[in-house]
Amino acid sequence: MAWQRFNRTSNVFEVSDDNGATWQVLQLASGSLPPNLAYRNVDNAFTVSQSMPGINSSGPIENTSYIRSATGLYDAGRGVAIGNWTPFTPALSATGGISLTTLFSCLYMLIGSTMFVEFFFRATLSGTPDHISLTLPGGYLSKTITGTPYLYDDVGVGMCQTAAGSASLDLYRTISGVPPWDAGLHLLTGILPIPLQ
Repeated sequence: MAWQRFNRTSNVFEVSDDNGATWQVLQLASGSLPPNLAYRNVDNAFTVSQSMPGINSSGPIENTSYIRSATGLYDAGRGVAIGNWTPFTPALSATGGISLTTLFSCLYMLIGSTMFVEFFFRATLSGTPDHISLTLPGGYLSKTITGTPYLYDDVGVGMCQTAAGSASLDLYRTISGVPPWDAGLHLLTGILPIPLQ
């Protein structure tokens, strides 16, 4: 099997058929190494899986197989990795007052221009509002109106909605939004995809 290396002094690929005793220039279309191809060490020893730290590209990066990252992939300058569930503490509001009693789980995940919000908590209402509002994490805004059923109090099915340009999702007691919530303790759980601006 022939050995191959990149000679950084002459900026060319080389090949050896005698275990590195002599080297000949490996002919490439351009005759030199493209600037975005990584090499691992001072001996120009290439391996099957090379790391390419700090790739900066103004154009697309294409791969016909897969892209692997040890710390996650990020897009659009966001501080959270694509597809990773990130915990947050919900900011709740309701007419007449509301307090978070037990937080079991609140997570969000970003994939492209879609946010998924998962919530599971108990809250106590002081009044009888028509909806409970939960602020979206990260200051994101909904692109359009959305509506997804969710569960409350172990037996009820309500409607979870966002409005275009809204920074919150609203939890209605029923699909139609009528009647209003009863005062007291409520258990709420669901997951909602939200198109983002």
